[in-house]
Amino acid sequence: MEDPSDLPCLSQSQQHVLETYSKPAHLHPTLPQYAQIQRALDSLVHHIPSSGYGIKKTTAHLLGDVVPALNGQALSPNYYGFVTGSVTPAARIADTLVSTYDQNVQVHLPETTIATELEDRALVFLLELLHFNVEAWPGRTFTTGATASNIIGLACGREFIVNNAINRLSKESMSPRKETVGEYGLLAACRAADITDIQVLTTMPHSSLQKASSVVGLGRACFHRVSISESDIAFDLDVLEDRLKLPHTVSIVVISCAEVNTGLFATRSYLEVARLRALCDKYGSWLHVDA
Repeated sequence: MEDPSDLPCLSQSQQHVLETYSKPAHLHPTLPQYAQIQRALDSLVHHIPSSGYGIKKTTAHLLGDVVPALNGQALSPNYYGFVTGSVTPAARIADTLVSTYDQNVQVHLPETTIATELEDRALVFLLELLHFNVEAWPGRTFTTGATASNIIGLACGREFIVNNAINRLSKESMSPRKETVGEYGLLAACRAADITDIQVLTTMPHSSLQKASSVVGLGRACFHRVSISESDIAFDLDVLEDRLKLPHTVSIVVISCAEVNTGLFATRSYLEVARLRALCDKYGSWLHVDA
């Protein structure tokens, strides 16, 4: 529970933020001065103190010493160091509310909070904005960013392609199998599906995609480029199909949609996307869009 005596410090920090963002963008420095960075470095505590400094002193330290030494990537229109950038006023308000109320949207408790219903409504709005059929996307969630979304996408793809191979083998042998990746693990499930290789087929993978592949146990070496050339992001559909045909192999196909470093798209028409979808359906592959 918050100590009422701490509230002035909370108000002070919020007032500082309001004053900062009320200034015109051209008045915000892109980078701090070297002297400000040095002052902040000199003010940092080198070892954990035996007793806390208290919220009042800590707030004064953060606002007076640390904040002036931060760069202006979220404030200045002239900062191009990263692609993080700033946010809209609406997003900043939402972020403040999220931090204040700190809801758990991964647990559906409709009788105690509206949080999960609110997130789902926002997801429906997003689908409608992109002209997606809402009924065709019953499973939906927000992620924290590039790596998290690719981890979830590849984990879903891993589950689907291996389980799909098990089901197909069961139908061919007329012998039902109950193994799944989620229940028995990747190695046992692949053994049950007679799979010796899992491959990720794409054209220009972002680094977060390869990192995600490593996290979910597929590895970075499973990537194979199926682009027209080394310098082209477009798919070579004939090369793609040749790899999809490989025996005892299951595949995840990844489309780079506005790849973050170049802004390029791996597909150039609706017909090309439909062709990719048809190939994935034909060979039991998972289609993931890294957007």
